[in-house]
Amino acid sequence: MNNLDLNKYIKTQLDNNDTCKKCLQDIGKSFGQYTNYHDMLNSMNDDSIRELYEAITDVQFFRKRFTNFVTCSREEANKPADDNRSIGFFTYGEYGGEYGYFKHLRKLTDYEEEWLEEYKECCYYSGQPCARWQDDENTGEDCECILGREQCSLILYELNEQHEKELGVWKQEIIWYLDTNYNIDEPEQRFFFT
Repeated sequence: MNNLDLNKYIKTQLDNNDTCKKCLQDIGKSFGQYTNYHDMLNSMNDDSIRELYEAITDVQFFRKRFTNFVTCSREEANKPADDNRSIGFFTYGEYGGEYGYFKHLRKLTDYEEEWLEEYKECCYYSGQPCARWQDDENTGEDCECILGREQCSLILYELNEQHEKELGVWKQEIIWYLDTNYNIDEPEQRFFFT
């Protein structure tokens, strides 16, 4: 009978960059069964433990999300809010230029509605406020999402036709005309638009 040393096998798989990801996925699938985690972790190198810890932290945070931003047409975004969706928004800034709304994963609590109102940009990226806003011991430093709003990288605004026109987001039909009386001596007058 061939005996397999599971700890040694996992360690070799995690140390190999090609098989590390699949091994972690297989480990995650087997956690429903009894596993001696202490022995397994003791046999792992520090880098593997750090990567596993970061992956667990990311998954735990991701599972707390309560909404997702759905990119759509302006007409779809302009539908009224209900328990399953928010009002419509348009994005503006360096990474702006789309319409959408927040599709909720469940009926939002009052607290989650406040978060969505205050941290729209965070919810745009991760479906919930960044961890620093959920932490009672917040250091007071802004997250990248809020800094992006302040620096105009990405700002979410409620749909408002007048505001969209002021910001240049509203679709405008631009018609270019070709001057058929081409004058090589006056190149700046070759093209004009309305």
